[in-house]
Amino acid sequence: MLSKISSSFPNLWSSQYRTVDAEALLKERDSSDTDSEDYAQHVLPARRSMGPVITNTSLVFFMILSAALGYMYMFKEPSISQCITKTSIWSPANAVVNYKEFDFDNDFAHKTEYRGPPTPDLEKRWEELWWLNGVRFPEDKISSINRTEDLGAGRRPRKAVDGKGGYHAMIDVFHQLHCLNLLRQASWLSYYRTHTHIVRTPAPFSDSDVGIRMHLDHCIETLRLTLMCHADTTPSLMMEDPESPIGVSTDFSSHRKCRNFDAIREWTRDNQIAPTVPMDWSPEEKGDSE
Repeated sequence: MLSKISSSFPNLWSSQYRTVDAEALLKERDSSDTDSEDYAQHVLPARRSMGPVITNTSLVFFMILSAALGYMYMFKEPSISQCITKTSIWSPANAVVNYKEFDFDNDFAHKTEYRGPPTPDLEKRWEELWWLNGVRFPEDKISSINRTEDLGAGRRPRKAVDGKGGYHAMIDVFHQLHCLNLLRQASWLSYYRTHTHIVRTPAPFSDSDVGIRMHLDHCIETLRLTLMCHADTTPSLMMEDPESPIGVSTDFSSHRKCRNFDAIREWTRDNQIAPTVPMDWSPEEKGDSE
């Protein structure tokens, strides 16, 4: 009977089941394992190796960026305040320092409002250049000018006279202009003494001859030191000049880059510890000239 059933359904068993080829199955598994091993051996290490590459690339980029920023910092144009810090002693007036370029108006025989024989107006113009009081210097900055609170032999910085702290300090350009003015006045000394009906004789010339000489020598030395300290390197061209007796002249009206003196004077005037009292240049007596 079973044989009849089997003969009746000859394809039943073959359609539902197949003979398992054990050897082929093992080969297929071995092939799959081989692919997995190849993946582990080649693909995963390649991905892992990208980590150092990315890190090194980032490091190189950071180094290039740092070098570029460093180059820009080193070669950028410094600010005025940076220049002042490098080229000047610390001063409260440094905060207003700025520069301007212009040509001097200083031909050899050129007339200006600061030249000529003494008159009350001329003396007032010179006085306005330098006659200013001291300013406050912070006590915590004393070491920046190579000084201490005790200079020995009883000498010490003078406290500001208004009692509001700090030391009393002069801005030196005004002392230098005082010295220049005194030398100008000394060149007209006989004129002052014989023209008192026109202009008052400057107070320093009421001193003894020795005292006057000492004052003038001090001023000459002050200006010598200052000129050599700043050592102006501005070129003044020699000019072929048919109108000159020797055929050549010097261009004394050369192009300059200067500190803005007006800004420094205005700052000093605004920051005086006490205001100055204008000098009296009115004639000492009336009468005829010499």
